[in-house]
Amino acid sequence: MNLSAGVPDFVCIQAASTHDNTFLKVVSLPKGAIAVFDKGFNRYGYFDQWTDQGRHFVTRLKDNAKYEVVEDHQCFDESIDADQTIRLTYRHKGGSRTVELRLVTYTDPLTGQTLRFLTNLMGNTATTISLLYKHRWVIAVLFKRIKQNFELKYFISDSENSISIQIWMALMLNLLFSVLHKQIKEAEDSTTMVQVAAKNLCSIINFKRLLTNTEGYCIKWYRQEMGKVQLALQWSG
Repeated sequence: MNLSAGVPDFVCIQAASTHDNTFLKVVSLPKGAIAVFDKGFNRYGYFDQWTDQGRHFVTRLKDNAKYEVVEDHQCFDESIDADQTIRLTYRHKGGSRTVELRLVTYTDPLTGQTLRFLTNLMGNTATTISLLYKHRWVIAVLFKRIKQNFELKYFISDSENSISIQIWMALMLNLLFSVLHKQIKEAEDSTTMVQVAAKNLCSIINFKRLLTNTEGYCIKWYRQEMGKVQLALQWSG
């Protein structure tokens, strides 16, 4: 999901039994891009490759991760508990390899929760790393919006094809309303737009004009319909 677009630009539908980190095999990360994702997608071999290829990431360190601290860096933010260069060991083709990454330990001043961020961004401040991971919440907002607005709280069938169709329909509708919302953002929020559209499924209306100038459009529509009624009465008379 591209942060600037607000909608998915790559979708991979897999069985629930499939491990999350297999997603990294199919995703194509552009050079120079920064990927932000949950710790369920941790795979140190890919992190090593991305570092060599100039591709960057920010994620959470797994609780059971074993690492060696190579260097401690100075912290300038009170919420940053530690900023370290660490060495992680992972299995590779029957042997083992190591990759040096950066570990930022952050404590939320409001909740007191401590989080450990793993990244290969070495030139940015520790505070920037923490703020980058905060944007991961955008994907959770997307899931919530799709479930609430497009009836994806449950599946209407248990067949693979039906589930796939239902998901793609929800994603296409989300894209359509996202584009429309960007065009008339001052009018309504996206949830209200979906509700208005649902109430007018059987009506022939200009949806964009209805949202941007509801009162004026409704008056014009009413006059047109009344004119049709009067014309019909004249013909019947």
